[in-house]
Amino acid sequence: MNAAQSPLPTAATSVFIACDVQQNLAAAMPAKFVQGHLTRAGKLLEAANGCGVPAAVVEQDMPSLGAALPVVAGPAANAPVFRRATFSALRDDTIVQWLEDQKRHWLVLAGMESHISVLQTALDWQSRGGSAAVIEDAVLARHKDDHRAAIAQLRASGVAILSFEALLFAWIGAINNPAFKLLSHLTRERDH
Repeated sequence: MNAAQSPLPTAATSVFIACDVQQNLAAAMPAKFVQGHLTRAGKLLEAANGCGVPAAVVEQDMPSLGAALPVVAGPAANAPVFRRATFSALRDDTIVQWLEDQKRHWLVLAGMESHISVLQTALDWQSRGGSAAVIEDAVLARHKDDHRAAIAQLRASGVAILSFEALLFAWIGAINNPAFKLLSHLTRERDH
């Protein structure tokens, strides 16, 4: 089995997108989940940087949704930010070109909303022949029924549904990886 066929995304085969982690959209999410889920999206940007995984932030091009949340804006300082009018990031030519330039098989997604932009982007990536992973404890929807339905649809469509920690340890692969210390730090401050 070659790296592109791996059942888990690795640092060498992944590209990461933090999707629509915008201030006013976050304000519409269930308050008890916002802090943990969206903080993990920001930590995934930090982890991607530490593991050599190309990462980007994609936002809806709607001024009313506001700017990126600080938990994402800080770690995204070295990542490109793409603004788009489409729900799926894969329906924006600039983003598609950036993704193709990365030459990675796995697209890893976190952010909002699980049943709209995250779902459509993951399924569109798979329709192009790639593998998609959604980080379940780093995606949100306003309504739990929409979130549950999205996760069920993604899983039924063959999208890998992973936890924050499962992805981090898949990216590092071994304790002797220099990124182990960084990822160990990122997983220490976890809510239960």
